[in-house]
Amino acid sequence: MKKYKPIFMLLFAVVLFGGASFLQAQEKPKIVFDKLKYDFGQLKQQTTAEHIFLFKNEGVDTLRIIRVKSS
Repeated sequence: MKKYKPIFMLLFAVVLFGGASFLQAQEKPKIVFDKLKYDFGQLKQQTTAEHIFLFKNEGVDTLRIIRVKSS
């Protein structure tokens, strides 16, 4: 039994910390968009165009949007 004790301890630690990281991953914010792309079609130069992208947080933790970059 003594020779199996280190194996049991290692297995216990893996299960304990693996479960904690799994639970922590479940608590993260998760952003979900209704659409990822929008095609404006052809626009004349100097024309202003806009589109609103709807999204929601399907995670548990607070979603913080820090930087937004258009392409």
